[in-house]
Amino acid sequence: MLSGQHAFITGGSQGLGYAIARKLGSHGCQVTLLSRNLEKLQRKVEELNEIYPHPQNHDCVAYDLRNPSGLESMVKNYERLKTANILVNCAGMSQSSLLMSTPSQEIQDIINVNLTSPLILSKLFVRNMLRLQNPNIVNISSVLARDCARGTAAYSVSKSGLNKLTQTLAFEMKSKKVRVNAIMPGLMPETDIGKKVTKGTVKSSRLSCEDVAEKVLLLIVDPELTGECVAVE
Repeated sequence: MLSGQHAFITGGSQGLGYAIARKLGSHGCQVTLLSRNLEKLQRKVEELNEIYPHPQNHDCVAYDLRNPSGLESMVKNYERLKTANILVNCAGMSQSSLLMSTPSQEIQDIINVNLTSPLILSKLFVRNMLRLQNPNIVNISSVLARDCARGTAAYSVSKSGLNKLTQTLAFEMKSKKVRVNAIMPGLMPETDIGKKVTKGTVKSSRLSCEDVAEKVLLLIVDPELTGECVAVE
């Protein structure tokens, strides 16, 4: 289904990001994973190469998205990323405190990881995507972009911004055939974010990473969908 295609997935070493990598890899896609922990990344890439071998091999790059100012150099210096026709902005940083109790640096980190880095990566990747088959971007947002919950002000704002990025970039790139969509998952108890969210702030859910990964795949292969922010609960 995705033979000959290449996906770059942030937050790809665990949780939802790795579930998406497995899902795409199982359909013949080459994947490149990004997260902060190189050792964990290398273990996951070895696993992917064993379970879903690819002629070009799956690979990884370690980078801290709390520092978006270095993204342009990272992308420029990593030649293999020029073949990526799929960008999945999945990395996320959660919040579990009232805004008045959240350190200013934590607020900045949340915005950098959840919104600023996807903005910059989208800008950088879309240039190369113009010459590739099936070019598209999938942003992993949250139902908290729509709903209100205590202790999630900065997180919710970042995800609302990600939705607006999705819609506006889709509008800008429609004539260029680059599709941009977002998934808004409910709480996934198996993820780190799902575990850290304060109990009672959002309704309980049985949503799994596999459920969301399947929705991501459907967005990637549907040639008609763009500018959509799809809730998965």
